[in-house]
Amino acid sequence: MKKFLLIVCTLVLMVSLTACGSKFDGSRTGNDSEFIMEYRVLNQTDTQDLIAESGDTISGKIIVNKGSLSIKIQKDDEEPIYKNNGISVSNAFDVEINESGTYTVSVTGEKAKGSVSFTVVTNGGNETVTFQAIILEIQDGYYLVEPMEGSAELNSADQIIIPMKNMNPSPEPEVGDVLEIEYDGSIAESYPAQISNVYSIRVVES
Repeated sequence: MKKFLLIVCTLVLMVSLTACGSKFDGSRTGNDSEFIMEYRVLNQTDTQDLIAESGDTISGKIIVNKGSLSIKIQKDDEEPIYKNNGISVSNAFDVEINESGTYTVSVTGEKAKGSVSFTVVTNGGNETVTFQAIILEIQDGYYLVEPMEGSAELNSADQIIIPMKNMNPSPEPEVGDVLEIEYDGSIAESYPAQISNVYSIRVVES
């Protein structure tokens, strides 16, 4: 009888540990300007405070391989400046900051697998930088590109997320095309890296 009870207690403990461990399995980094999570399992809510100034941008990148996510970005008890529930596809977005302060990013996963990154991109003024890159992937709302050999951007990252905005009249971009990208010179340090403030994009080689 004692042996039977011991086996039952052991099984209960194993189930309890498994249940606890199923809430999050992955890695997390966060500070005042960046919040990054990569996970095989996310079944809970995690938050991170980011400090941003008026004119800055919070750049988000969501990779969903399984399950769904809910995202909220909010300053104090004010109305959220960004809120999206039931996210089941990968995407990238930018949120412009109109008021300086601390913004709390909340990420809730439901049996989710993938990654998220949120980066505060400082307003760099009117500086513009141009580089060329090859399209590796075309996703909903952004391009994944590889900077051309010899470019300064390649020293920063071999893969960069570029939002689909300010497209110049040109052929419809396809995977393998070379883009010329003009931006503000700021690259968010994540992987893949991210450029938020894009001034123009055009196809220069198909």
